[in-house]
Amino acid sequence: MSNRGGVNRMNVKLYWLLATSLYFGTAFYVLWDFAGPSPGDGYGSGYTPGLYLPGLTAPSVSLREYRDRALVRFQYRVPYFVLALFFTLLGGIIPIPLLRRHPRLNAHPVVASMLIALPLLLLGPAVLDAGSRLHLWRAQTWFPWDTWLFRILARVFLPLALLSGLVTVGAGRFRAK
Repeated sequence: MSNRGGVNRMNVKLYWLLATSLYFGTAFYVLWDFAGPSPGDGYGSGYTPGLYLPGLTAPSVSLREYRDRALVRFQYRVPYFVLALFFTLLGGIIPIPLLRRHPRLNAHPVVASMLIALPLLLLGPAVLDAGSRLHLWRAQTWFPWDTWLFRILARVFLPLALLSGLVTVGAGRFRAK
């Protein structure tokens, strides 16, 4: 094993494995908590997907079918996995090389990382909204201009941006040695 500036490469790889796993898990949980599947008519007769992505829409099924079939539950989770992976890339990984390119921002790495991650995280849903409004695909709208916008910012994007700042601090500890 080579020793790069006092930091064991295995430790760096382990950090990134843990940091990206934590970010991915948090992104999945935040998305599932905010827009998980819900009973279709409110009387327990069926489940409808809470998140629509082009080409990844789970069918509406009865409550019994949702509970009893693992494949159906997995189909409901696939869009959340895809978005969590996308958010992990944009919020947990990309801000670090961008911060390294601009050393002036390293004075306050948490704030700088949050300010870089937030627009990156908002980029994906903005592209989905634009495609939906231009009728390129059918997907839900992420940014309606009412109180829903503030709820989604507070419950989904701000926690992920804050976690991006924490990942940056941890990555900086390995870089500084």
